Amino acid sequence: MMTGMKNTPQQTFAICLDQVLMHEGGYTNDPNDPGGETNFGICKRQYPHLDIARLTEDQAASIYERDYWRKIRGDELPPPLAMVVFDAAVNQGVPKASKMLQECLGIEADGVIGPGTLKVIEKHKVDALVRDFMARRASHYASIVTKNPASSKFLFGWYRRCFAVHQAAMDLLE
Repeated sequence: MMTGMKNTPQQTFAICLDQVLMHEGGYTNDPNDPGGETNFGICKRQYPHLDIARLTEDQAASIYERDYWRKIRGDELPPPLAMVVFDAAVNQGVPKASKMLQECLGIEADGVIGPGTLKVIEKHKVDALVRDFMARRASHYASIVTKNPASSKFLFGWYRRCFAVHQAAMDLLE
């Protein structure tokens, strides 16, 4: 973040993308990961036509901007909220991330961030929304483990990611 200056939407996306890539890492093919073969967080299940093993970071960035950032309307969200919703969209899916945000706002959770959702956001304190969103996110991870105990090996990492993303989002408060 540039000190004393407001970030442009492109700068905010770059900061948020760096945070995602830090957590997603490089190539993996864990049999317990429901996404299957994954690189930079882009998974074969979601993108069956891609050569995941040869995916470049620039290609991943383009996918994230097109299929995640735009769908959560990241350029229109306050930067701290954009960071947590974007990271959740990558890790838990755009509809789930959008619904969690709408639940925090107390509005109908249709899974699409539209003009109505954006209008309601203006009536809330950003730091409180970020905190509530992250609490919902952590709760969702716990419910995954309850339903599928084999996924418990991922729980510590998911929680660690939640804490790190929350801190990075708070660093974006203006």
